[in-house]
Amino acid sequence: MNFILLILSLFVPLTAQAQWTPAERNWFVSFSERPARFADAYGSTVWGVLAADGMFRSAAPGNSPFVPTLLENARYRTGWIEGNSSFQSADVDGNKKIRAPLIILLPGIFMDGESAETIALANYFYKRGYHVASLPNPWSPRAIRHKPRRKPGDLTFESRVTLELIRSIVEKIGADKVSTVSLLGESYGAILSTAVFATDQSDLRPIINGKVMGISPPLNLRDGASRLDEGIEKNEGRFGECGSLPVVWTLFRKILGRPNAVQSELGERALNCMEPLVFRVFRDSLADSVAAIKSSLINEAGNSEFLPDPSAEARVAPRKTGLRFGKVFDTIVPENKPLLRSPIGDLSYWANQLSPESRERLRIISASDDLLNVGKTWSTDESPAFSKENLFLLPWGGHLGFMADPDFVKLLDIAY
Repeated sequence: MNFILLILSLFVPLTAQAQWTPAERNWFVSFSERPARFADAYGSTVWGVLAADGMFRSAAPGNSPFVPTLLENARYRTGWIEGNSSFQSADVDGNKKIRAPLIILLPGIFMDGESAETIALANYFYKRGYHVASLPNPWSPRAIRHKPRRKPGDLTFESRVTLELIRSIVEKIGADKVSTVSLLGESYGAILSTAVFATDQSDLRPIINGKVMGISPPLNLRDGASRLDEGIEKNEGRFGECGSLPVVWTLFRKILGRPNAVQSELGERALNCMEPLVFRVFRDSLADSVAAIKSSLINEAGNSEFLPDPSAEARVAPRKTGLRFGKVFDTIVPENKPLLRSPIGDLSYWANQLSPESRERLRIISASDDLLNVGKTWSTDESPAFSKENLFLLPWGGHLGFMADPDFVKLLDIAY
């Protein structure tokens, strides 16, 4: 941070406020009383992804184009990623920047900042006059190809580099043009946003002075990874059948871009394939990231030298059948396996580092049927942040699925 940015940061007003407002609580009660659109978490999850994809992917380029930005901060160039954020700046009279709030979007695991849900959120905030930056998840192939100093899975490292990147973005916009800095994270990005917030608030001059909202965070990465492995193991034999053209066509025809779709519109075969499809997406995405790690961060001998051949990714792509998160931590990122098993991988670990004043600006939204947290409870014994003052636990919605509901945007209208 340069001297001017340092001085200006001292005059950015804090916006701490009480947790969920009465209007936000009314939304929660209204949403919770509605019947679930799908009978289980898998249907809700698939519906959420497809509905958001069709609604927003085609609209993004014309309405609020993502402008690739190469930030000039030297530590950023040699850090986690290099110039690989998607960036939008609120403007008036062409490209003249105005003073506006900045929101940083941290997408879910394997997502590169341009997933359907992230594009939807970016468009929403951009149209409301925000500066918007969406950052690739540390596990995304795009981030990995930029040769991070460490492999993905180290939340402490990732939070520090993300915070450094946020400071660079503020400097790029101009600190005098940024009124507040807020975070919104999804899934892995939700626990990362909490870690970034905690890391920032421990700084002598914190920069995150707005709200931090985590959507569908895993309570801990360890159990979340185990749950995914169990689901892949159970359903892998049906991945081919459920990825067949008739099933995929039915889902796309009935759900794509249709947030009001309901279960009764789908046939039994498509409904029975919801669970296998969810876990196939996780397994196949993991395979893509493993290929990126092997081609960008380790050579065939297994050390940390880079492979110069850009086509190496296809050459070292792992066999998808039998691929598991546990195996990846055993063989591909073994240095981060102890971190996965430590408190660092717990959402409560980071939330508990927040002062009561900072915790007032933290919001968490999840569903009781989230597949990553099966059998887990949101106990205030683990963290005060899991109380009703900070947490909305919806009765249905799966993993991120509720975000595609037309009423979800009403919460954003109220909260922001």
